[in-house]
Amino acid sequence: MAGWPGFLALCVATTTCQAATYYVRNDGNDRASGTSHAAAWATHDKVNRQSLKSGDVVLFREGDHCQGRLAVDWSGTASAYATVGAYYVENETAKKGLRGQRPIIEGAGRYPTGGIYDALIVVNAHDYVRIENLEVRNSEGRGIGFIRSGHGDVVNAIVDGTYGSGIHFLNSDDGSVSRSFVTHAGLVFGRDGKRPWGAAITFVDSDSGRIADTTVAETYGEGINVNHGSRGTLIENNRVFAARAVGIYADAAPSTTIRGNVVVGT
Repeated sequence: MAGWPGFLALCVATTTCQAATYYVRNDGNDRASGTSHAAAWATHDKVNRQSLKSGDVVLFREGDHCQGRLAVDWSGTASAYATVGAYYVENETAKKGLRGQRPIIEGAGRYPTGGIYDALIVVNAHDYVRIENLEVRNSEGRGIGFIRSGHGDVVNAIVDGTYGSGIHFLNSDDGSVSRSFVTHAGLVFGRDGKRPWGAAITFVDSDSGRIADTTVAETYGEGINVNHGSRGTLIENNRVFAARAVGIYADAAPSTTIRGNVVVGT
């Protein structure tokens, strides 16, 4: 049975590397395991303190509120994204996805504490991370930020009320925003009229980005802004309403494709 040791090693490796799903609800317990609805954690501070593994998934219960900054400090792979999203309970079973109101990551005009270039949800140097089915609001800085993180993905999210950009990619190739809604971004300009605003959605020095099927409304800066050497961005089938500056702006962004968008009131 010469092949058995290799077979056993493969089984052990597969079991060890299998991604886990963790649950968070306001009436949970941070001393629990987090691996089921019944044993859910209570706060996203618990998530911030955990050492999560590649491809792990963190789900917040629909309709719940968490206040403060969330750092996604783990990566995924092309076949198993690290995911922060939502879940609901049906017939006492936790199900990934969204049935009602999104879970809310709340800044309360106080968080993040790092200033307007920090973000309420931040991904720094971690690839293949997906943020989905969440609402991010009232940020003292940006809403969702990717820094040096490839293949970041924002899906079906709401970002409402940010002093900086709503969704921001910096040095982060192959990023994507889809089926989302971003409003009331760049509020720092409205507050003091001096510091530069942030666009609702921004790609800076980030190649092969994609913004699609997304709505931007009532923002102080640009609706969508790709700049500073971002190459090959696709901007399609979006709606931009009441952007104080340009609706869709591409500057020093070679091979940008803009098609099928609706821009009104800029």
